[in-house]
Amino acid sequence: MKHIVYIVDSLDNFGGAERSTKELIEILSKSYRIDLIHFGEKLDHKFFDTKNINLINLRKFKTRLPRSYISVINLIAVLQIILKIKNIENIKSIIVGNISNHISFFIIPITKFFCKNNIHIIRDTYFMCAGSKNLNIDEIKFNTVKKTTIFFELKRLKFRFNPFRKIISIIFIKFASKVIVPSNAMSRLLNLYKVKAFVINNSVKTSYNYNSIKSLKEPINILYPSRFSYNKGMIEVLKLSQKIEREGKNWKIFATTKKEYALKNLRRFGFTYLPKNLLFLGWLNNQEIIKEFKKCDVVIYPTICFESFGRVPIEAMSLSKPIITSGAGGIYDLISNMHDGIISDPRDTNQFFDTLNALINNISLYNKLTLNGFNKIKKLYSFKQLEENYLKLIDL
Repeated sequence: MKHIVYIVDSLDNFGGAERSTKELIEILSKSYRIDLIHFGEKLDHKFFDTKNINLINLRKFKTRLPRSYISVINLIAVLQIILKIKNIENIKSIIVGNISNHISFFIIPITKFFCKNNIHIIRDTYFMCAGSKNLNIDEIKFNTVKKTTIFFELKRLKFRFNPFRKIISIIFIKFASKVIVPSNAMSRLLNLYKVKAFVINNSVKTSYNYNSIKSLKEPINILYPSRFSYNKGMIEVLKLSQKIEREGKNWKIFATTKKEYALKNLRRFGFTYLPKNLLFLGWLNNQEIIKEFKKCDVVIYPTICFESFGRVPIEAMSLSKPIITSGAGGIYDLISNMHDGIISDPRDTNQFFDTLNALINNISLYNKLTLNGFNKIKKLYSFKQLEENYLKLIDL
């Protein structure tokens, strides 16, 4: 049986990118033997829904170097990977997954020595900046794509700034025979750096049944299923909850984080008060998050960073829930405004509140959005389509 070597940093911090990676590995394992090389916590086979995966856990060596340097060239990690790959026979392809803090972009040209069909999957903007790319108002409002500046990164990172990081990372990325991104927005972004990319959208489970509603009963439960961080719109969520409190609405916002973590992050921006309608569910695994999706009335995703795709909207749509989001980055391509979801500027608290209020009080619109969204996911974002697209590209 042909082998695919799949290299990832880790699958520990289980957010949207990690869930998409896990699902892709399971899908590819139907056709290939997967040798998964990773540097995270030791995984067992119960983590995956298949046994056709060989787990290769490598030791992560501690270093004082910031990840803005380690992510470019980490010779120790590269050597560890080489020693494992050289013993694997009959390799069909080597896939280098998302790079953030341990495996480095240098591994991409190195894999070329073992397999000409080396693929790099980019799921975020870390190749060009130190984390999520912050967006200005025009970038969100008009869905434009711009390069980051050296001055912005220097201000952001200070002593951790690596002036050569972006240049070297992009050079290494160009050694991949194919670069895959999950959205047209990511493709346009890479095109600014003269990197050609194939677009294969992420997918979600599509076996759920559609559920319409006849009415909404108070309290209205609003789910915010995201990391509670500045880039993901935590301040926008706080201001929205304060607005809801001032308006006397019996609505509750549920965030998927711990209260202590939320307060810690908010204090950095001078916020110390949490409204009673902003509740915290703690960290949830995938099954628990799906349960919360099913229980809620509305899903909000007020991200203000460049989203390479936007998993939250398609999960909401697959579970017959209306989504109100910023439309930042790849999300703009997912949502047809007022047809299968709503795009609203989260930085305008009054507008976001009014949009939410209008949706809650219009059951006809509510059902229209959920039905159209549900049908769109069934048609365009199924695991079957993901499998077909990847297998075609691997065989090119």
